[in-house]
Amino acid sequence: NYNHARYLDGRLASILEQRLRPDEIIFLDDGSSDESLEIARAWQARSPIHFAITANATNSGSPFKQWAKGIESAAGDLVWIAESDDSSCPRFLERVAAAFIDPDVAVAYCDSEVIGMDGEILSSTYRFYTDSLSETKWLAGYVETGSREIAEALAIKNTIPNVSAVLFRRDALNEGLSAAEGHRYCGDWAIYVACLSKGKIAFCPRALNKHRRPPGSLTQEGERDAQGVREAIAIKLSIFACAPCDARIIWLSLAQTVFEYEIRSRSGGRKRPAFTKNKELADCVGKLRCFLGGQGHQFPEDTSEIAAYLRSVAANSASLRATDHPSFVTSVLQELKTIAVRG
Repeated sequence: NYNHARYLDGRLASILEQRLRPDEIIFLDDGSSDESLEIARAWQARSPIHFAITANATNSGSPFKQWAKGIESAAGDLVWIAESDDSSCPRFLERVAAAFIDPDVAVAYCDSEVIGMDGEILSSTYRFYTDSLSETKWLAGYVETGSREIAEALAIKNTIPNVSAVLFRRDALNEGLSAAEGHRYCGDWAIYVACLSKGKIAFCPRALNKHRRPPGSLTQEGERDAQGVREAIAIKLSIFACAPCDARIIWLSLAQTVFEYEIRSRSGGRKRPAFTKNKELADCVGKLRCFLGGQGHQFPEDTSEIAAYLRSVAANSASLRATDHPSFVTSVLQELKTIAVRG
C-alpha cells in the first residue's frame, strides 16, 4: 500500500470475505502520508486471522522491494500479492488456489475486470489486451509448461496484466525475485518469467480480480517513460537468450514493443522522436540489432503476419481512429525494418 486510504476498507473486506480464507495478512505500508495506517490498524484490531503491519518511514520507490519484504515474512506455501487499490471476488482464492494441487504449478492467475477510480467497470475482461495473440487461448482454463508460456506469450508482451490476479508458489517466487532488480516498471513481468522457468502456469478464465487503473498510476507512468521501454526490451532479450523462440515470435515481440512506444508517444501528450531516433533508446536499438544479426534474423520479405498482428493490436487501441490504422501500421513496420539494418 501507498496512499490508498480511500480504497483500503473495500480492499481488506474483499480479502477477509474470501470463501477460502487466507492464513494471514501482511500489510506493507510504503511511507503513506494519508490515513492508511490508521485504517489498517482498525482492521488489524478486528481481524479473525493473523494481521501484521510493517510500515516504512519513507517511500522505498519500488513496489518490488515491498514484495520481497512481504515474502520474507510470509509463513504459507502460497503467496498472494494483493495490491491495495484493487479488489477481488469472494471465490478468487478458492478457484485459483485449486490449481496448486498439481505440484509442478508455480504460478496461477485469473482474468480481471478493469475498474476506474470509483469502481466503475471499464472492461469486463482483459481479453482486449490478449486477443491479439489468440482469440481462444484465454477463453478457457488451461495449464501450460512455463517454457511454452514464455515462448508463445510472455516473450511478446506481459500477458499477466495485474499481480493481484496471481497466486505464486512461495519457493518459486522467492527464487524469482532477483529478476526484478534494477526494474522500476517491469519487475513483475521479469518475475513471472523467472518463476515459470521453475514450473507450470495455470489460468482461470473467470474475472475474479478487479484491477483498478486510475490516471497517474505507476503502470501508466511506466507506459510513457523511456525507462519502461528499456526494461521491456531487456526482458525480451533475456527471454530470447534463454528460451527457444522462433523468428515469428521475435518479430511479433519487436512489433509489440515499437507499437506500444509509438502509440504512447501519440497519446502521452508530449512529442518524442520515433523509436529508432530516440537517443534514450539508442543503446537498446543497438542491442536489438546485435541480437538480430547474431541470430541471422533478417527483416522478413513477407510482412503480412506482422501487419495482421499490428492491425489487431490497433483495433483495441482507444488512441487510434480506424482511419489512422493503415498509416500507423506502415510506420511501425518501417521502424522494424530500420532496426534490422545494422548501423
